[in-house]
Amino acid sequence: MRLINGNRICIILILSMVFTGCVTSTQKLPDFLPADGNKIPGDAQLAATAILIRLNGMEPAAGADISFEKEAADHLKTPLFGTGKFILTGHRLFQYSRRPEGRPGRLVAGQMDLKDISGRRAKVNYITEYDLTDSGFVILAAEVQPAYATNPTVESYLVPVKAFEKEMTDSPPTWEGLYLLAKRLNVLPVQNTAQGRESMDYILFTFCMDQTAPSANAVLRLAKKKSPNRGYGFSKASSYLNFNGWIVATAAGTFPAAPEKDFWVKLVLSPGKEAESSRPRIIFQEDLGKMAQK
Repeated sequence: MRLINGNRICIILILSMVFTGCVTSTQKLPDFLPADGNKIPGDAQLAATAILIRLNGMEPAAGADISFEKEAADHLKTPLFGTGKFILTGHRLFQYSRRPEGRPGRLVAGQMDLKDISGRRAKVNYITEYDLTDSGFVILAAEVQPAYATNPTVESYLVPVKAFEKEMTDSPPTWEGLYLLAKRLNVLPVQNTAQGRESMDYILFTFCMDQTAPSANAVLRLAKKKSPNRGYGFSKASSYLNFNGWIVATAAGTFPAAPEKDFWVKLVLSPGKEAESSRPRIIFQEDLGKMAQK
């Protein structure tokens, strides 16, 4: 795949953080986690949101009365998602208790579901200690660990090579730039006509929409038939980009967008040693002819 310079595609990501159920230093922290798991205490929600702001490479807004002790700030010093900006879409707690040895504040552990404006997803486990003081809400300690996907959702797009080379301008490419461009230039679905059956130079893009582990590995295969065999299919035309765990697998070739014969697209993922399961698996397998009619 050849990338050329041209007009730059500008992607503006808007991060919207809404603080609901915020607490102040004059309020009392709950003693226990409510029986209803959906009713997360406001202080725990605020702590998670503050951590997420740091993971996005940002700082709490001035006047927010939220601060980080050095230990917590050091653990959250490096943005977790590169240049991406993620918002909170789901939140569950594993622990909500008083801090050890009777110290003031709370010890909280939980998991955040995150999503960016392009639809990429991530999960992050965290543990934090915090307190309410006269000077505001203080994150005393915090650690995070991504919960990597073992079976990520896959989106696929078929793009004419000429159109892609003409409009691809990001150098080096970014995940957002590739995704938005492939989605815009996608020719699927197509009518099963002579034009749709005509062979052209295409690039097939497959995007893993969930964050995978650093050691994860993907193989994109093209095959004449569907097969549960992970090693079945041609992969020499495939190439790969990995953006902080969001894998983009491509295959370039000359073929029709609406092939009359079976033309199977298969993506095999080895989730990596950092994931809960490292067993290789087929995460996507579809016939291009049927994809063309969707």
